[in-house]
Amino acid sequence: MVCSVFGKDMRTPDSSCGHGMAGPQAEGVAVRTRCLLFLILFPSFMRAIMRLTLCIIALIAFLFPVLLAASADESRSDPGAEAGSGEDTEFVRIEAGTFTMGSPAGTVGRVGAREAQVSVTLTRAFRLQATPVTQSQYEALMGSNPASFSSCGGSCPVENVNWLDAVAYANARSRAAGLTECYDASGNIVGGATVYDCEGYRLPTEAEWEYAARAGTTTSTYNGDLASRPPGSRDCEPSRPILDPIAWYACNSGDSTHPVRQKQPNAWGLHDMLGNVAEWTDTWFQEANSGGTDPVGPSSGTDRVFRGGAWNTHDGNVRAVDRSRNVDPQMRVSSIGFRLAQTIHP
Repeated sequence: MVCSVFGKDMRTPDSSCGHGMAGPQAEGVAVRTRCLLFLILFPSFMRAIMRLTLCIIALIAFLFPVLLAASADESRSDPGAEAGSGEDTEFVRIEAGTFTMGSPAGTVGRVGAREAQVSVTLTRAFRLQATPVTQSQYEALMGSNPASFSSCGGSCPVENVNWLDAVAYANARSRAAGLTECYDASGNIVGGATVYDCEGYRLPTEAEWEYAARAGTTTSTYNGDLASRPPGSRDCEPSRPILDPIAWYACNSGDSTHPVRQKQPNAWGLHDMLGNVAEWTDTWFQEANSGGTDPVGPSSGTDRVFRGGAWNTHDGNVRAVDRSRNVDPQMRVSSIGFRLAQTIHP
């Protein structure tokens, strides 16, 4: 017995389905019953499928603008960030902690009382750029590239920027991100009682810089201590095993800056903390380190501290503890750049 539904045959085996009916008669009743059930249930099934389809379409229509907005927020680049990089890769979170700032007597390159050891406690976590600000980042936000080594390329650190240029860039980054600026036009802190209080981007304090550069180590560099040598010696060889893997300095730079991230980072993921370009800090220079809790240094001065050594610096000054000065905050030189910090507020 055959029932044709939508062009398809529905067959039943030769068996009896009814009481008192056998053979062809029973087969006919069974087939007709199945056909009837199919014709009754099929429209209901199709209506359910249609309702489900409409629900899915409505859900997609509802979620699409939300997903599109989220995607736009995620892909919207900070004007100061490298193309293709995001905040998670541009900045490194540095946790609060206590460390010994300065160097012990006998350290290669040590400058007496200037590096006297003090205990420092930083009570606030902060974010620090993983590299110095690059030429591309600076130009994208400020509209020009002041670098003396512009031929090095956009991924090389910007230099030839004075301290006020650096804080102007920090303020521009804050404005672009909708954050309160940390500095006024003269470089005074305006976003809080101290530099640690402000919401926006800023330069790291000298203590924050050394804490981050050390990344938990106690040696002159995060790759170990420099080898001893006769006083005044400029022999590169003793220091190469320590400095060559992590820094561009006078012995290997070829008298130029280099693209960032080419040398090994420290344990906290920070690149070029030593060498390539020295880096401005927020701190006014004084002869001795400032210790204690969340130190900010003197309230005024003539020189701002810069740290880390540069492409033209000899090994004794390419150390996490080296404190450099003698550059007026308004002076621009080809060996000094900067990187930004930001306090992480609860």
